[in-house]
Amino acid sequence: MIASKNPINREQLEDAFSLGEANMKLEGFDPATDEVYRSLKADVLAGKIDFDQAVDAAVLSVTAIRRDSAA
Repeated sequence: MIASKNPINREQLEDAFSLGEANMKLEGFDPATDEVYRSLKADVLAGKIDFDQAVDAAVLSVTAIRRDSAA
């Protein structure tokens, strides 16, 4: 698994994702419908990337989407 600033185990990651997903659903967004989210979540849970890398990738994805839609 990739070293992280704050190492946590898979169960903690799954709990954190579940809580985050529940909060997003309350706001009207279902992360299960977002391909980038699902891919990043799978990569984090598989240990391919750490949480911080997933956040960075998500921000880049959203930035690219917004840039492309503004053009």
